[in-house]
Amino acid sequence: MKTDYGYHVMYYVSKGEAVFWFEAAKSDLQTERENALEESIREQYPLTETLENAAIFDVQAEDRAAANAAAAEAAASEAATEESGTDASEETAAQEEAGE
Repeated sequence: MKTDYGYHVMYYVSKGEAVFWFEAAKSDLQTERENALEESIREQYPLTETLENAAIFDVQAEDRAAANAAAAEAAASEAATEESGTDASEETAAQEEAGE
């Protein structure tokens, strides 16, 4: 910035209550402490990997199988209704009229 006394270098910190360098130092300290805690926990409880209970599960195949089973059940129900010669909605209406 140029003034009557020459050029001056200005450093804008922030507008508000927090001071940038303080918040940055606080964040670094917190990260350092978190890393130390995590490291001590990892030393105390070592991680062991095992594939003993691992399985590959195809979610999409399960969804397709469930949809196919539902469609087959609906088709079987419709075929049974056609064989009996009555419609399920007609049976329900007849039961309501009879007071059942």
